[in-house]
Amino acid sequence: MYIMRNVLLSVGLILFLFNSVQAQEIDRVQAQAIDRGQLLYENHCVNCHTTDIHQRGNRKVNSLNDLSKMVIRFQHHLKLGWNVNDVGQVTRYLNQKFYQIPGLP
Repeated sequence: MYIMRNVLLSVGLILFLFNSVQAQEIDRVQAQAIDRGQLLYENHCVNCHTTDIHQRGNRKVNSLNDLSKMVIRFQHHLKLGWNVNDVGQVTRYLNQKFYQIPGLP
């Protein structure tokens, strides 16, 4: 009985530590995506407009789908050739910084 209890406690501790490390890794990856999204945005988008466009009263972005489509439209217009990850990272950055639309981690 004593051995079984120790085994269960050990397994529980291992699972707790694993989940903690996994959560930290997810946070790190998300932070990197936002950093890359910010870099892409600042290097390509603010040349044509200021960040005020994201805070105007008649906002054209009301969902994550709208935001992603807007990023795709403008990167295509500028012939940037961004891949799906680039679009996702810029979308994630813009959402975190300006829109706060629920749905993205």
